[in-house]
Amino acid sequence: PSDYDTYLPLEVSLPPLPRLAHHTNPHMESKKPLTHAEKLRVAINSESFSIEDLRTLAWRGVPLELRASVWRVLLGCLPEIASRRPAVLKRTRAEYLDALVRHNVDVASFEGDRLEEVGDEAATRKQIALDTPRTAPGVRLFRVGRVELALKRLLYLWAMRHPASGYVQGMNDLATPFLYVFIVEQILEFEEKEGAVGDKKIEIGKH
Repeated sequence: PSDYDTYLPLEVSLPPLPRLAHHTNPHMESKKPLTHAEKLRVAINSESFSIEDLRTLAWRGVPLELRASVWRVLLGCLPEIASRRPAVLKRTRAEYLDALVRHNVDVASFEGDRLEEVGDEAATRKQIALDTPRTAPGVRLFRVGRVELALKRLLYLWAMRHPASGYVQGMNDLATPFLYVFIVEQILEFEEKEGAVGDKKIEIGKH
């Protein structure tokens, strides 16, 4: 054996290591799992996600603040690719405004002398004008004049674009959840921007 080996003991017995106090290292901790809302937010803002995955997540429920964004994609109103949505939304809104002009729809379309006109279009406007005030009678949001007008325009343009079915009673109730969700999205964005609290908040609920 070498001279170095003669200095090594045959058996080495080390004392037990002292128990160290536990210190949390935030960089070494595993990340907390995402909440359901966070998973939806990640999916809807992703450039590449599976529509089936989004549908599966949405099946468990969608928080109100994300509902409009998720619904638009699931309904095919906006593309899955997030970066393309602003352009598509801009084009869709321009088409809506063009349709209002093309069908001569304005504030006076559902009141006064316009309802006394004859013809299928006038009859459609008259029926819509009768049904709209009956829509969601317990929800304050639908008693706002501009919201009532938005619902009337929506129903009338649907009838004009789908002449085979036209407007029938009950369509106002079918449109209600969509109009509610998309308007509330704008209200929530406004309140977040303005920091509205307390009596400054816009009332949207029931009486």
